[in-house]
Amino acid sequence: MIEVPSSSAVPRVLTQHTEELAFTWQRRQRAWSAPNHRTAHLHEIDSQLDAHLDGLHIAGRGAVAPAMQRFKRWGTDEEAFAATGVVGLCAGDASDEAARAELDSLLIANPRSVRGAAAALFWISETRALPLLQRWWTSDQPTLWRAAFPACLPNPKVRRPHLIDDALHRSDGSLQARALRAIGEWRITERAERLPALANGDDRKRPPTSPSFLI
Repeated sequence: MIEVPSSSAVPRVLTQHTEELAFTWQRRQRAWSAPNHRTAHLHEIDSQLDAHLDGLHIAGRGAVAPAMQRFKRWGTDEEAFAATGVVGLCAGDASDEAARAELDSLLIANPRSVRGAAAALFWISETRALPLLQRWWTSDQPTLWRAAFPACLPNPKVRRPHLIDDALHRSDGSLQARALRAIGEWRITERAERLPALANGDDRKRPPTSPSFLI
């Protein structure tokens, strides 16, 4: 008779998926800047990332706790990537507020991990990323603003000029610097004429209205 594994194996599988997701994203970060990695190798790593995310998405809410536990323990970029990806994919309604609030708290406690969180919002679909983008951008926490801003820029639902205006007038130097860079990177011509004054800190006037950054 074949022995059926006990249900206790499931948490171990989810933990392994989460661990490998974090490790694979770390590999991708290293491979991206390494001269000995070819494009085909990056595609292979990307496929592995997608596979781990798909598996955790299928697992649903059961995947959230292992991801949070690892992020709480290690507090690194790669664990932030895994936790944000899992929460973005698996926490989809009001009943998951606790998971989102815990993720917020862990990011605030580990501000250097925001790069991983931002990367995860790129990786999951734009629609699934939008609730976290809105949540973080409308918070009062600079760490969450810095996690949201890079992923807001390519999102087709976002009005970039209004996002830039808002970022430039928030009380966070790192965010302001990133917004100034984005004007050139994204060729936001509506704000380019203000760039010299903004760069010198002379333009402190807010836009006459404060519209939503969403289309």
